[in-house]
Amino acid sequence: MEDCRFAYALDGEHKSNIDSDAGPGVPITADSLAANRIETVSWLMLFSPPMVAEYGREWLLNAPAWKTRELDDGAVMLVASPDPTDWEEFRAARAELDEYFSRST
Repeated sequence: MEDCRFAYALDGEHKSNIDSDAGPGVPITADSLAANRIETVSWLMLFSPPMVAEYGREWLLNAPAWKTRELDDGAVMLVASPDPTDWEEFRAARAELDEYFSRST
């Protein structure tokens, strides 16, 4: 984890569509990652300790995600919805998280 700043996952249907023209949106750009920010939330997000410090541990743990968990190394994991293949449920959860994250910038 020490070399990774941010990790994300989408369901199998959408993992090949992460680009500017398709899919749910590019989760990060070089500029946003350099500023410890994300562009669009994804189904599973793993924030490294430096990003947790930037956003705030409690703020991340209070995010309106289906599951939040602080990991032993200080990273924080957010899971948007219980089933990544349920696109409608994920879309609703993602919208709520997008709104939450847009308030942090």
